[in-house]
Amino acid sequence: MASRASVAARITEHCSLITAFYHLMLIARVVGSVVSTVKHPSLRNYKLLIVQPLHAEGQEDPRDFVALDVAHAGVGDVVLVNQEGGGAREVLNDPDAPVISLIVGVIDSVELKSISHAKAPRAQRE
Repeated sequence: MASRASVAARITEHCSLITAFYHLMLIARVVGSVVSTVKHPSLRNYKLLIVQPLHAEGQEDPRDFVALDVAHAGVGDVVLVNQEGGGAREVLNDPDAPVISLIVGVIDSVELKSISHAKAPRAQRE
């Protein structure tokens, strides 16, 4: 029979894995851009944007971070961010790319019971 400590350790490990998986893809708002005249060769053709994660209630998380943009997002856009480095490097087709966070989509709308987000089509915003 397993001890309480070993059961607790397995539950903690399982919960940590679920928490880590939960944060691999997230919804965020682009709040700024980064200008970098010198950067790694694998990043040369991409924009670096500052994003802030959004909670289910639509509230912004104060912990912003930099993400590489492959979806042509802009400031104010709500985006889908992949935060799993291996997947990000696979999208770039470069196993040595120094990237963890990658903007992989611009979100047009989100519908949850608690919030709703919709924006004007891109042509109307530009």
